Parts: sequence; C-alpha cells; structure tokens
Amino acid sequence: MSVKSEYETLLQRKVMLCAEIEIAKDKFAVKEQEWQRLGKKKRQLLERSSELAKRLLEEVEQQTSKVEDEKKKIQETIQKLEEELESVQKRVKELEDNPQEYVEEQAKNMAKQLKEYVGEHEEELGIAFTSVMTIKAQKEEVPDSYGAYWIPTGNVLIADKTKNTIAESNEFYMTEELYEFKRDDWYNNVSIYRTEWFSRYLKLFYQVLRREIEEAFENHPNFKVKFTDDTHFTIELR
Repeated sequence: MSVKSEYETLLQRKVMLCAEIEIAKDKFAVKEQEWQRLGKKKRQLLERSSELAKRLLEEVEQQTSKVEDEKKKIQETIQKLEEELESVQKRVKELEDNPQEYVEEQAKNMAKQLKEYVGEHEEELGIAFTSVMTIKAQKEEVPDSYGAYWIPTGNVLIADKTKNTIAESNEFYMTEELYEFKRDDWYNNVSIYRTEWFSRYLKLFYQVLRREIEEAFENHPNFKVKFTDDTHFTIELR
C-alpha cells in the first residue's frame, strides 16, 4: 500500500470510528436511563413488605444486573474504539507533519522509472554519450481572464533537455500551502511564490532523489550518473 493510500484509508477509518463511538455512546445513554429507572423502582419496592413486592424486587434486581452487564460491554466497546481512534489520529498526524516516508517512497519509484527509461533507450543514450537531466517541481496551468499562470502541484519530475518528462512522482496528498499568489496593480501580471514549507519539502525531495538515483546507477554496466547539484545531473556512457 502506498503512503497516500494508507493516508486516505486512515482518514476513512477515522470518520467511521467517530461515527461508531457516537452510536455506542447513544446506546450507553439509553442503558443509563434504563438503569436509573430500575434503580428508582428498586428503591420504591424496598419500602414495601408484601410478598408481591419481594417478587417484583427480585425481578428488578435481575433486570438491573442485566443492564449493568450491557453497560459494561458498551463501555468496553467505547474504550476500544477510542484507543483505535487515538492510534489512527497519531498516524495521520505523522503522515501530515513529516513527509519523509512519502518522499522516500516516491524518490525510490522515480529512480526506478529513470532506470527503466535508460534500459529502454540504451542505444539512443549511448550514441549521445552524455544526456543532461533536470529535476524540478511539476506545475500546472491555471486559466485566467488576464492570462494563464502556473502553480506547483506538489509533485516532482525528471526531464531531459527537450523538457520531455522521464520520471515523475504522484499521489501528493499534503494539505500544506505550496505557494502564495500575488497580482500587480494592473492585474495582468501574476507572481507565484513558494511557501517556506514547500521550499523545505523540495529540498528534502531533491536530496533523497539524488541519493536514490546514485544508488540505482552505482553498478550499472553501461551508464553512470554525475550530479552538478541536487537538481541537475547527466547520464553518461561508461
């Protein structure tokens, strides 16, 4: 299961658990009212001394014991559900606050995509001797009445010098703001600025991806990679 799939499954489970807890609490409230009603009846019967009152008291005590058992079971159910909910919320927070696990997964997949691409284009890359590659944030176009502009999607891609996408990440699920949007006074110039969070995220992604690519090609029989920085590298014929 991918990190995003796990995240979405956890969110769905969180909603279900909250609903189940509310249902269980409603059931407990009903049993609590029943228990209080039986308690009141028991107190009234204790004030009477007839044989009928004694028989009725015995029945009420049996009913009270049954309701108490049912209350206990519901309480145990609520406790288990709340413990699971706490565990789910903790894991959700981990996935939201720390992108490391997602970045590791996606970087590994991208390095694999790149290696597969090289395997499928060996002759072409071999003839070229050296192929220049760039790692960058993926962007998407947003139509606008004053002219389209481009915003980051959260995903990262590897492109060759013709800007052809060789490998890319996907399933970005973070809820953090990626950019700030600003227009000048005439509305015909849009400026997009990366947020501090997204800048840190990209730095982490680039570093992890560089490591994964270098490891993937460390023992490649025909090609080697050489990085000039975290976002630029070449694939060279050995």
